Amino acid sequence: MDTASGKTNMHVLRVVMLEMALVEQQYNVVSAQLPSFQNRPLSGNDGIDRWSEQSMWDDALRSMNTIVCIHQVLLDALIHGFVHMGKIALLIFDEAPPLRAAELECYQQDAKTKHVDAQIQPPRLLQDLSQLCLNLDIEQDPYVICLREQHFEEYLQVRLSRKTYCQDRMKRLVRTATETNHELGPWTSELHVCLCIIKFRAQRQVACSILEDINQSEKVYLNNLFTSLPAPAIDLHLNLQDRDLSLKVCQLIGLLANEMSPGSAGIVFVKTRATVKLLSVLLTTHPMFKDVLQIGTFVGASNNQARSSNISDLINISD
Repeated sequence: MDTASGKTNMHVLRVVMLEMALVEQQYNVVSAQLPSFQNRPLSGNDGIDRWSEQSMWDDALRSMNTIVCIHQVLLDALIHGFVHMGKIALLIFDEAPPLRAAELECYQQDAKTKHVDAQIQPPRLLQDLSQLCLNLDIEQDPYVICLREQHFEEYLQVRLSRKTYCQDRMKRLVRTATETNHELGPWTSELHVCLCIIKFRAQRQVACSILEDINQSEKVYLNNLFTSLPAPAIDLHLNLQDRDLSLKVCQLIGLLANEMSPGSAGIVFVKTRATVKLLSVLLTTHPMFKDVLQIGTFVGASNNQARSSNISDLINISD
């Protein structure tokens, strides 16, 4: 059917096109024909290549009836688990190229697994940590207390911006644990938070490069915050089920189970330093592999002096 012939006049649809120039054109057509609907174009101009968290996609897609984008945008979102076919009522390819076999398999596989929740519910400990982070009293922050007593003008600025070491590190921990939840699943996210809290308490009294830019009052403050949470408990003997894991991890486990043979070896590349440790523990704990796989890990040393510490990096410290 020709462009603007009416084929997009549907209640909920996704339109995917090859050429970026057509995105704006088709968006205008959809908006004109469906003026009462919430429609939005998505392109590189929106910075979607930097949308690395589920919350960014949720914010962009919330209340939208129609999304117009090139097919690669949707494919990448499906591959990384930010969007699931089960959430799409109708998908239209308009002037798109023939799909490669791998791309077609991605769409089909995602459609088959639409019973899997696209947004894996965070574990209880992560929910508690997130709520704690949202409700932090900036006036109790050690840095704010120091400024209030010695540099009142700067105190007023920081009080508004809420940019302090403790605020930043708590938010980072929530952010990385949330990413772990989406990438690896709720069991691993719970493990992530537990390990960070346990190792923070162990390292705060000794020389630790990861915590070298935090003073003693800030360590005490953070420790008190962690103490207010339920006591972290790690059950490494849990018989892991699919519901405990992300779709991506389930697919990795299936691949390993199918391809594993005596003498075989492989390398799994991951995006973050924290994921190295967490995926290693997950695979050595999983009942299918715990007495079978020999897993080693490698994390490169960072020489970036500008790189600030992250409490999540504590999980890579050897016990």
